[in-house]
Amino acid sequence: MLSIQRATVYRHQATIRKQYNVNGSIELMRAILSETKINLSQLILTPRGSDVFELVLDGKTSSEIAESLCISYSGVLRHREKMLEQNDCHSMNELVAKYYGLSADSLPDCTGA
Repeated sequence: MLSIQRATVYRHQATIRKQYNVNGSIELMRAILSETKINLSQLILTPRGSDVFELVLDGKTSSEIAESLCISYSGVLRHREKMLEQNDCHSMNELVAKYYGLSADSLPDCTGA
């Protein structure tokens, strides 16, 4: 583990996000992984869950997803929770990694700790 300050990690993340013209870590992961040829894994998603997941991949917040799909904010949270549970994931980043055929162990630690 590197011993660098949290602010340094955040500064590097911001630089990388700027290079890819994205705002969030999921958008960044999608941008980086879209450059590589990876066989996409199959996720267990309901039809509405697929709609929510596509918007997550586009970097939308839960509020933006609720507005786009004309559902409540808590409805989006329930869909996200169900997706995580059905696919045995602990975070949306992990679910996106699984979508791209990666293991949770291969995810970078972006917590800044």
